[in-house]
Amino acid sequence: MISYVDHQLYIGEQADAESPPPFISAVFWTALEVPLSPPPNIVFARLPLREYTEPDIIDIEMGVDWLVRHLPTHHILVACRVGFGRSPSLIIAYLCCRHGLSFQEAQALVTQKRPGTTPLPRLARVIEQLKMKSPALSPPNR
Repeated sequence: MISYVDHQLYIGEQADAESPPPFISAVFWTALEVPLSPPPNIVFARLPLREYTEPDIIDIEMGVDWLVRHLPTHHILVACRVGFGRSPSLIIAYLCCRHGLSFQEAQALVTQKRPGTTPLPRLARVIEQLKMKSPALSPPNR
């Protein structure tokens, strides 16, 4: 089941990514262990995150950067196997880095939209490191 998060951003699971609804124009697949063929006529990206494992800062940076570049022109479904760990974690990182939310604010927003969300271990620490490392991903005009 797809969950609307904010603006043009949605969270989903494998079935949603395999057959996205017509309003979705891009799919960002975040599951390492499950291969997914890109749906036809959809912008597609893959970020191989491991389930229940601390994400690598480089992976989160690449994911946030991809969202920043594609959100102005696409409705994006960020999905993983069941849609409760990796995909919400990437959206939390995006909200922190690009919209200036604290980790707690971003997690609360995503959990409200997608109950059952369980961010990856030590995600808050990775996000803080990323914000220091890559100020270009920070909110505009700050």
